[in-house]
Amino acid sequence: MYIVKYFYGSAEIESIPLFVTKDAQIASDYVIKFNEIHRKWKEYYRQFEQNGIITEKYDHLFERWYSLRNIGDAYFCEIEER
Repeated sequence: MYIVKYFYGSAEIESIPLFVTKDAQIASDYVIKFNEIHRKWKEYYRQFEQNGIITEKYDHLFERWYSLRNIGDAYFCEIEER
C-alpha cells in the first residue's frame, strides 16, 4: 500500500496525507500531476510579485499566493497494512 502526501508550511513543515492506494503507478501519476500543476500555479502568481512579495496592486490575490507558497511537493511512500 502507498500513501500520497504533500508538504505544507513555512516555519513548521507538516506532511498532509491525501489518499492511500494499493497501486504504485496511481500514486506516482498523482504525484507527478500534483507537482506539475503546483509549479504552474506558483509560476503564474510570480507575475504579481516584486522582490518575492506580492505588490499592493494585487492585494486581493494575497491569500491564494501565500497559500501556494506554503505548499510543497507531493510524494508517496510505501506503508504496511495492519
